[in-house]
Order: sequence, then C-alpha cells, then structure tokens
Amino acid sequence: MTTPDAISLEQFQILTERAGLNLTPDEVTALKPMYDFHAAQIRSLHEIPLDAEDLAVSFSPTWDPQA
Repeated sequence: MTTPDAISLEQFQILTERAGLNLTPDEVTALKPMYDFHAAQIRSLHEIPLDAEDLAVSFSPTWDPQA
C-alpha cells in the first residue's frame, strides 16, 4: 500500500547509504516495506494534537522498580 507521503525505492536506498548501510538492491527492496510500515506509524504519532499542558513521558532503561 502506497501513501502520498511514501518515498521511492531510490530515495530509500539513498537513506540507507546515508545511514552507513551497504545493502544489495535485493536487501533494499526487502527492507523498504518495513520502513514504509513504521514511517506510517510515526506519521500518525506526529499528527496527535498535543498542547503545552499534555504530559511528557520518558523511559529510563536503567530504572529498577524494586529499588
């Protein structure tokens, strides 16, 4: 499924190269649907209307609930 905001395979390959990944064309083609899925999820998070009084949530991976 392609959305209007989806990037082309060529643009995605450029992103992978900028990230330092040396992927084969087959690997880029296999990875792109996963990128598209997660990009859509992130896009929906960015569309949530938050105001200044909304809480910010943080996660500390070193937090010990037993302490």
